[in-house]
Amino acid sequence: MKLERVTAELRPRETWEASDFGARLVRRDAGKIYFVWFAVTLPLIVASVAAIWLTPWAAFIAPMYWWLEPVADGPILHLISRRLFGENVTGKDALRQTLRLAWQNRLFLLTPFRFHAARSVAMPVTQLEGLAGSERRKRSAVINNHAFRHGMGLTIVYQHIALAVYLGLIVLVFLFIPEQYHDSLGEGWFSMFAMDASPMSATVGLLVVYAAQSSLQPWFVGAGFGLYINCRTRLEAWDIEVAFRRMLERRSQRIGNGRVAATVVAIALFAALSPPDNAQAQSE
Repeated sequence: MKLERVTAELRPRETWEASDFGARLVRRDAGKIYFVWFAVTLPLIVASVAAIWLTPWAAFIAPMYWWLEPVADGPILHLISRRLFGENVTGKDALRQTLRLAWQNRLFLLTPFRFHAARSVAMPVTQLEGLAGSERRKRSAVINNHAFRHGMGLTIVYQHIALAVYLGLIVLVFLFIPEQYHDSLGEGWFSMFAMDASPMSATVGLLVVYAAQSSLQPWFVGAGFGLYINCRTRLEAWDIEVAFRRMLERRSQRIGNGRVAATVVAIALFAALSPPDNAQAQSE
C-alpha cells in the first residue's frame, strides 16, 4: 500500500462514518464493481438452479450459492483497495484475480469461518496483508480488539436490510397480481416461500435472495473495508504519515522551483554582464 498515492482522505473517523467512507469508495467505482459481482455470481446462480432441477435434493442444493458467495467478495475487495491507493485497476483486472483470491480466502469459504460475524473486517487481514497461520491470528486479534463489535454490528444491519428487501420483493410481485386473482395466484405465490421443497419454489426463492443480495452485498464489502482502513489509520497513524509525506513533497517542489529560478537568474545576469563579441563591436 503506497500511502503517497492515496486517492481519498485518510483520517480517524467515527465508526459509522468509516462504514460510509467504504460505501462511498464503492459508489465511486460502482460500474466496475457490479461488473465483477455479476461476472462471478451469475455462473454460481446458474449452477445452483441447474443442480436444483437435475437432482432430487433441491432443499439442500439451494444454499450452495449462499455458501460460495464470498468468492465474489475477493475481487471486489481487490478493486476497492487498489483504487484507494492510486492503482488504475479495471473490472477485468480484478476478475482475473478471482481464483487466486478464492484460494487465498479459503478460510472463509471452506471452514466454519464462513459464519464469521465480522467477515467484512476479517477478510482484508487475510487478503490485503497476505497473512496466514499464527501471524494472521495475531493480526486479527489486534484488529478485532478495535473493530470486531462494529463489524458484527455491520453484519447484523446488513442481514436485517437484506431480509427486508427479500420480503419487500415478494410483496411487490404480489401487488402486480390483479386483485381478482389474489385468492388463487396470490395464495400460490406466497406458498412458494413456505415449506415447499419443490424445484420451482427453491428456484424462485433463490432468485429473490440473489436479487436482494445483489442490491446490498458490494456495499457491505465496501463498508467493512472502510472499518478496516479506519482501524489501521488509528493504529498506524496513517493520516500523520500521509501529512508528512505531502509536506516533504511540497518542500522538495519548492526547493526544485527555487533552484530553477536561481538558474534562470544566473543565466540572465551572465548574459547581461558578458562583453559584446567582435561582430557586435564592429557594427557599433
